[in-house]
Amino acid sequence: MKATLFFGSMAMLISVSNAQAQRTTFDDVVKKVEVKIEPATAKRGEAVKWTLSFQLASGWHTYPTRQPDEKHEAFVNKMKFANNESAVFVGELKEPAMKLLLEDGAQLAEIEGSPVWERTLVIRPDAKPGKVKISVPASIQVCNASGCLPPKKLALEVELTISDAPAAPVDPKYQKELDAAGKK
Repeated sequence: MKATLFFGSMAMLISVSNAQAQRTTFDDVVKKVEVKIEPATAKRGEAVKWTLSFQLASGWHTYPTRQPDEKHEAFVNKMKFANNESAVFVGELKEPAMKLLLEDGAQLAEIEGSPVWERTLVIRPDAKPGKVKISVPASIQVCNASGCLPPKKLALEVELTISDAPAAPVDPKYQKELDAAGKK
């Protein structure tokens, strides 16, 4: 009888614990999400910096967009950088500082605290002046020692103003990527 009572009580505690864990949402864990372009107003031909930053609650972590070992390729954030008629993403995405762990015999990268991702964006020399929306669809995963929340799909959107000033020359290091991007 005591064993039945003990196991029944344990099952109830586990159920309550799981129910509390399931009530935790992405918004509880990720305290602030911010997408910016700096400078917010740019000349045609100019390179600007796109950034994504957020604040994770203590005890939680997220992941880079690529893991150092393919064994952990399921533990990544996904961001889709699409070019448009006004701007082209160039160069590689700069990832935040990571902590490398050894899990199941392979390296696993985790990111804690207040991570920031950065990518360069070049304004097309023939872009129309005015306000444009730059949108980067993303899927962000957050986890703690007990497990992971379902990935959260975000539409990371920010406004950029393209000035009507004469176009600036494109930095030669970006010209090849800009040419390869063609028109979308």
